[in-house]
Amino acid sequence: MPRPCASLQLVESIQGGSVTVMHGATLSDAVPEFEKRSRAVLVADVVGYSRLMEAAEFETHARLRALRVNVCDPSIVSHRGEVVKNTGDGFIAIFESPLDAVQCAAELQQEFVSQSRFASGCTGSP
Repeated sequence: MPRPCASLQLVESIQGGSVTVMHGATLSDAVPEFEKRSRAVLVADVVGYSRLMEAAEFETHARLRALRVNVCDPSIVSHRGEVVKNTGDGFIAIFESPLDAVQCAAELQQEFVSQSRFASGCTGSP
């Protein structure tokens, strides 16, 4: 059983300007049930993005946009994830479970290697 948190007072109800406080509440009482589930975060960015942009700004931006629209976003959604922030050369996504995040990351890496080989004309192993 969770210990009561001495400095925590939870508002039980607010009606007509009157506030009722629950004494002896625990910290776990303060967090709604829907917020207690585990989540996983995936953070990704492009290595050497500044160098790529200096060398070929338009092509780099177009390729990154195509990868995001055609590869990243569909993979994230298919693994029960959601992009919460785009950073220009990357993103931050949250997932329902760590397994979903790891599977998405592995799929993205495989696709990026495949796309990289295609773009460079390479057909051998990395």
